[in-house]
Amino acid sequence: QYMDNPKLCPVAQILGPKEMTTVALLALFNDTILSNTEATKVNAAVELRYRLKGRLYADKRSATLRIHDRNAMTWDDDRRAAAFVTAKDPTILELSKEVAGVVRGSPRQPISEAFLKAMAFHEALDLIGIQYVIDPKTPHSDLSRTTDAIDFLQFPRQTLRYSAGDCDDLSILYCALLESVGVETAFITVPGHIYAAFAPGLSVQQATACFSQADEFLVLDGKVWIPVEVTSRGMGFLQAWEQGTRQWQEHAAKGQARLYPIHAAWEVYEPVGLPGEQEDAPDPGAERVRAAFERALDQFIEREIRPAVERLERQIRASQGAPRHHNAMGVLYARYGMLQEAAGQFEAAARTGGYAPALVNLGNLRFLERDWNAALGYYRDAARLAPEDLKIQISVARACHQLGMYDEAGRIHGRVRERDAALADQFAYLGTSLSDAKRAGQSGRQGELIWLD
Repeated sequence: QYMDNPKLCPVAQILGPKEMTTVALLALFNDTILSNTEATKVNAAVELRYRLKGRLYADKRSATLRIHDRNAMTWDDDRRAAAFVTAKDPTILELSKEVAGVVRGSPRQPISEAFLKAMAFHEALDLIGIQYVIDPKTPHSDLSRTTDAIDFLQFPRQTLRYSAGDCDDLSILYCALLESVGVETAFITVPGHIYAAFAPGLSVQQATACFSQADEFLVLDGKVWIPVEVTSRGMGFLQAWEQGTRQWQEHAAKGQARLYPIHAAWEVYEPVGLPGEQEDAPDPGAERVRAAFERALDQFIEREIRPAVERLERQIRASQGAPRHHNAMGVLYARYGMLQEAAGQFEAAARTGGYAPALVNLGNLRFLERDWNAALGYYRDAARLAPEDLKIQISVARACHQLGMYDEAGRIHGRVRERDAALADQFAYLGTSLSDAKRAGQSGRQGELIWLD
């Protein structure tokens, strides 16, 4: 009752007298098997067809098999858990789209969007009341050490319905939510425990610049990952991040930590859709999510910038307000979305006169406000002070492009390419034809602002 048709398992082999071989029998199950909520016994029929001296023979045998329930899994390969990460489940999509919308609507984007989504989802799980509960019958800490023991893993939809799960259930749910909005995730396993990690979409260089401590993230095969201890409920994203990092460091030093990217695991164990009608996702409330997300973001920014702010304040006092220190303070604020504070510092740097970086950065603030004419004015003033600075030239070209001055933008871009091809490639759309330039502008392929520090 779990197969639509027999599955053919061919053997391209000739056996001599008394020779033996082992054949792997593969079954292609239909969706009916996913409605199996209890272990059950079923009859199986195996038919062998072979030729002997040119004649075709057949032999049939029956067997009784035990079919486990749909939540059963063994931990002989930790990647199997990826089959439960159902990122396309309608219930997951309903919840994830609402939370992701809060992130996209935030005026502050200090780090990558992937990082902010991970933060928002962690806070949203608290708002909908997700609890970490150890399964007394099948604790992960015990079963993960025995490769043939049967564990019970929940699908994300089930964890949302029950509002609780153990470490594997919460890791699966968190990964499914992030994967549903395009954020790459991974499982981290240490002895007796599994938790989650996500890729913030930053290069190693960018991550080093964004985060105050280099040991806050992992780098494996050139890719940056951020570990999150998903069982740390009600304590905030930063603490979950810190706990995840600490566990990785402790066990990696002993060679006991492993990271399994979900996309790679899916190549072996594809996600399986849970049958049944779509269930309504719990509603954390957009305003509640926004408030919790902004609080978590405030905590992160405060932690990251406080040491740098204190250092720059000392430098400003010691230098009696040197423009470069005011400008550096402004860039720090701007990169973390504190634009009003950034404007004050840039204006203080520009008041001394003749400081081109501050003028570029003031232009960037106008650029963010979509006041292209004002931005171009600041950029051109800076270019007169530092005509050889290619980053300033690129800034002028970008403002020209936004104002529809495509020919001028292209000429400037061409001159920059002659001296710095790598910089020109970052803003390749500036050198395209008129029609291509319009499409580039509409599609948002405009790169990041260049803050001059």
